Amino acid sequence: MATSPPPFVSFEEYLALEQKAPYKSEYFHGEIVAMSGGTRGHSLIIVNLARHLGNLLQGSDCELHSGELLFRTANGRVGAYPNVMVLCGHPQFEGENDLVALNPRVLFEVLSPSTEAYDRGKKAQEYWRCPSVQQYFLISQDQPLVEVQTRASQTKVSVEWFSGLDAICPIESLGLQIPLASIYERLTF
Repeated sequence: MATSPPPFVSFEEYLALEQKAPYKSEYFHGEIVAMSGGTRGHSLIIVNLARHLGNLLQGSDCELHSGELLFRTANGRVGAYPNVMVLCGHPQFEGENDLVALNPRVLFEVLSPSTEAYDRGKKAQEYWRCPSVQQYFLISQDQPLVEVQTRASQTKVSVEWFSGLDAICPIESLGLQIPLASIYERLTF
């Protein structure tokens, strides 16, 4: 028996539902996508990253957000909660509230088996459509490995990998660097 596709939902309808929902969902091309729960490793990586990155950003014109702030891509077709997001300069928000960020400089996602293909594929493509995004970090939770995607031009993205607890990962668009040992603190492989 064939199933019909889910009905199209506008971003505004999604946002109204999201503000009342007991759990978080993301928005992708008119569909509402439920978010899965995380693991201890996933949570530790996010907290470690936010703690160390927050200290490094202290006194700068950048602000750090964990997965509570929604990012709407430039074309409006995606609304996502990056695990960690950095806004710099004059943060822009949609409408009269500060629920939806529009101009992040750096995005971080901790990869999960259920979301890795999406984070690397369709979500990454949409993130890169936003001109303010300068870097996108994909962080493995299975091994000390960080993939760094950096905007080289409006149409080109370069990719580098940093692996091992001795590696130091540059965050060029912020003029910072963070040791992988800090990101993976308290985790064993």
